[in-house]
Amino acid sequence: QVLDVLHEQAITYVNIGDQRTCGGSVRGTWHRGGWRMDLGAAATMVRDTLGAAIGGAPWLATPELNGSLARTYNTWTIAVFARYQGDQRGYTVLDDASIGRSSVAAFAMVDASLGRQFLSGLLNVRIGCKNLLDVTNLDATIGGTGAHSGSGTSVPMSTGRTYFLRVEFTLKKNGA
Repeated sequence: QVLDVLHEQAITYVNIGDQRTCGGSVRGTWHRGGWRMDLGAAATMVRDTLGAAIGGAPWLATPELNGSLARTYNTWTIAVFARYQGDQRGYTVLDDASIGRSSVAAFAMVDASLGRQFLSGLLNVRIGCKNLLDVTNLDATIGGTGAHSGSGTSVPMSTGRTYFLRVEFTLKKNGA
């Protein structure tokens, strides 16, 4: 049965013609006292001849926002990291062998941690949680409009919320 499943998941490559990509990003950092904040934004724009041929928008945009906030006090540090990824658009081969638009839904990921230094910074212990929002599957749409109207499905993104414990011990050699 495993071979049957692998056989059904064939990959088809299609030439999408001339493609243009452009984008940009901006990032800023602020820190004062024990506070540190990082913010960033990016956008990627894609234009291709296939999009115009199937009646879609000539440019597809994918935005991304990210940021972190950390507070250090004495030997303690608390940090939160966040990322937003906009809709990711592309193409797919439909059941009738025509080409249609596809998209994967936007998502947000948030991580948080709490850490402490011991032994004058030689021992660092950090506990935390990744994927606080428990994002596991993203909605996906395959198809376009009219006869090829979209069918919904989902694609795996992550295994879900995870917790961690990190212990670092630094060995220093005196005099070298």
